[in-house]
Amino acid sequence: MKRQFLKFALLSTGMALAGLSGSVFAQDKPTLKIFVGFPPGGSVDVVARLLAERMRVSLDQNVIVENKPGAAGRIALGELKRANPDGNTLALVPSGGLVIMPWLYKNLGYDPVKDFSPIARVTTFDFAVTAGPGSPATDIKSLMGWLKANPGKANYATSGAGTVPHFAGQLLAQESNTPMTHVAYKGGAPAAQDLIGGQIPVMIDTASETLEHHKTGKVKIVAVTGESRTRTQLCQCCGFGSFASDTPEALGSAN
Repeated sequence: MKRQFLKFALLSTGMALAGLSGSVFAQDKPTLKIFVGFPPGGSVDVVARLLAERMRVSLDQNVIVENKPGAAGRIALGELKRANPDGNTLALVPSGGLVIMPWLYKNLGYDPVKDFSPIARVTTFDFAVTAGPGSPATDIKSLMGWLKANPGKANYATSGAGTVPHFAGQLLAQESNTPMTHVAYKGGAPAAQDLIGGQIPVMIDTASETLEHHKTGKVKIVAVTGESRTRTQLCQCCGFGSFASDTPEALGSAN
């Protein structure tokens, strides 16, 4: 049976009905689960928990987040496919698992068209290029120059193979003519810890993964993507015009 993502219009109607039904019907409601394909503490996990709390209040229903990290979100999507299609299992996933990975893997384990129907975009994230404490870089140009001069250290971390940050890093390497080796982690949180610890010199992922560490001086965000200037440099201002993107997060259910 096809797993269908709940339309936000239907979800809004459900919230309104929950408000009218009161606690009598709330006692009969099953627990609603949201799968997240990354470890706790990362950007997707934080958004899922904020969403779960809002849904719990609005629906008068217990909502929990279940982390199923690994394979850049593919494990969570596989679990969603196998879930009972009763509308009580959701997944919050980056777009890469639905639009990029089908072109990379012959045996993906799910069909994003036949098995799922998208809900809507829940949020978007800009990316950040972040240098660790082992790099003397102060901006994107000096970072790429340092990586080019130190090819043995030209590694960059992301939250997984096949993700948007993975290919964003490859695009940055191509535009700067700097060979870089991708190192895939199970999520942004463990990648950020290795960046702070000096095990990896560069991380490319959602800006929120390293922003607080940047503020405390543990790492340095040297560039961000997106169309709005921030306190750090935009990549298109530094000669890397194509390296500008964001990544949407989609919410869906087995229904």
